[in-house]
Amino acid sequence: MAQRLNVDIGDQIKIMSPIDQSNIFGLPQMIDVTISRIFHAQVLDFDDRVVFISTPCRQPPIPAQAKL
Repeated sequence: MAQRLNVDIGDQIKIMSPIDQSNIFGLPQMIDVTISRIFHAQVLDFDDRVVFISTPCRQPPIPAQAKL
């Protein structure tokens, strides 16, 4: 995927997930991420469809008044 998108380690990109909740315009929320590693599994379709992100990137911030 990195080669097809012409990106490399250190580049910043926007990603979105089709299963995430939509914003007010009906589109999934986009987040900015920096590419820190490139993973090549050599499995059919896996390399073109899967990205791994850290949990803090994925989770929305917890409001200060929220109880855990």
